[in-house]
Amino acid sequence: ELGKDVLTVCQMADIVFLALHGSCGEDGRIQATLDLLGVPYTGSGYLGSGMAMDKSVTKRFLESEGIRTAPWRDVHYTASDIPRLVEELEVPCAVKIVNGGSPVSAVDTKEELSQALRELLRYGNHVIVEKKIKGREIQIAVLGDTYLPAVEIIPRGEYFDYVSKYQKGGAQEICPAPITEEEWHQIGEMALKLHR
Repeated sequence: ELGKDVLTVCQMADIVFLALHGSCGEDGRIQATLDLLGVPYTGSGYLGSGMAMDKSVTKRFLESEGIRTAPWRDVHYTASDIPRLVEELEVPCAVKIVNGGSPVSAVDTKEELSQALRELLRYGNHVIVEKKIKGREIQIAVLGDTYLPAVEIIPRGEYFDYVSKYQKGGAQEICPAPITEEEWHQIGEMALKLHR
């Protein structure tokens, strides 16, 4: 929620530097509002932001562009669907609410899957379920028409979870990541392709 007179202040600015987090900040609504007010801002526009905030839309774009992504399934469900889904879905997996950043559950057993599906109903009835892939967390930011140096994120715990992402000391970030130049370019080109 925006504070009192925030949009009035934004209208007086030459440019707004977006440093937003969460659904209202990342889903394109603020960008669309600034567009309507004619206020320039940094970062992606409302359409790209909104599409990227939806994990299902993002996964579809990844696949359509031939960018490798974990096998996944788009799931709309109610509490009564959970027993069937627990039987159908493979574990280990990650269950993610489609339009939120942090509500993610990494599960290894059918019991954990059932619990995750029940807990995530608090955030909505649409999730993606991805095959859990053990590997390194390499992130590359895109700025304009180029990609930046790679960052490797090494969580203190077993997974890059909420604590690892948001709590001080939850993860170690190494930049530039200890990868080959070829790997950096490969990942960077995929990031740039998806961004475009």
